[in-house]
Amino acid sequence: MTVSTVDKNNSPSSRMVLLKEIKDRSLIFFTNYKSKKGQDIDDNPNICASFYWPPLERQVILKGIAKKCSENYSEAYFKSRPFKSQVSAIISNQSQIISSYDELLKRYDKFLEENKNSDLKKPTYWGGVEIFIEEIEFWQGRENRLHNRVVCSFINNKWETKLLSP
Repeated sequence: MTVSTVDKNNSPSSRMVLLKEIKDRSLIFFTNYKSKKGQDIDDNPNICASFYWPPLERQVILKGIAKKCSENYSEAYFKSRPFKSQVSAIISNQSQIISSYDELLKRYDKFLEENKNSDLKKPTYWGGVEIFIEEIEFWQGRENRLHNRVVCSFINNKWETKLLSP
């Protein structure tokens, strides 16, 4: 899914993340909290996630509030990940400038060799982010450009639905 955040200077950023869980009114992904998206969420928890299916001409946009998942939840997911994925989460200083990709690979290989028989611990700076959905917009493209748009807003513990002009 594409996740969009806004930093403390109101500058937007979007990136692809792996959606790991869908709950009743929330979505969960995992990240390095020191990354740009992690810092953006700390500064401004308003977040937008979107999905687009070009062959179907369909899009879904979800807006809400992002909150960090519990340490126990994040730890359980971290332990379920493949060992090499755990290593990547530990050694990557996500969003930081590196001198070369080879340097990153060397750090990865060295850590892998030194810890190949270890039970790795989740870094404190890594974990889940849960998006609590407050609004969903469904968009269906139409050949005549009169696209069908429906927005659903969660207000007073119930969903309100409205049609929008394209």
